[in-house]
Amino acid sequence: MKLDADKVRWHRDSRGWTLETTAEQAEVALGTVLRAEHGEDIRPSSGRRIARAFGVDISELVPDRPGVTIPKGEASSTPGPHRTGTPPKASKERLQEYFDRVSDAEIAYLNDTLADFWRLAQPGEKPRAHFVPEDVDTERVWGFLNKVLTTPNMFTPEATPEELERFNQGARKMAVSGR
Repeated sequence: MKLDADKVRWHRDSRGWTLETTAEQAEVALGTVLRAEHGEDIRPSSGRRIARAFGVDISELVPDRPGVTIPKGEASSTPGPHRTGTPPKASKERLQEYFDRVSDAEIAYLNDTLADFWRLAQPGEKPRAHFVPEDVDTERVWGFLNKVLTTPNMFTPEATPEELERFNQGARKMAVSGR
């Protein structure tokens, strides 16, 4: 996960803490605080520790996600024709109609994110941390996510309107949780 570098720096500066003090208070490595202040990826658990050290909710430290549109609406209780408890997967072939060189690692990360959204639509569920391979550009994958959720025929099997709404419910829940 990436934290908003300016927000992290502001919270640290407002307390008069050094990088070392922040690392000690958060019980994370100094390098983790440095990466957070440079807007680089850190573990979600480290982000939560930094937020806790500052006495704020993690949602106050995460950047806004430009370009990702999550439509609002009420979910239908009508199950889709192929709902089996597992979500439809994004179609690599369809994505390649819009994006150059979509890698298998990017598709895997995208489908992990979609599976999280699917699961999060259920009561009591919380986000899970996922390993992000170094060769995956998470901002690019968020662009894929936006395309998949707003363009027809991007899933295999094709998602019904109810299934798309379930993804969107989970996405809204994840956005509120600060991941």
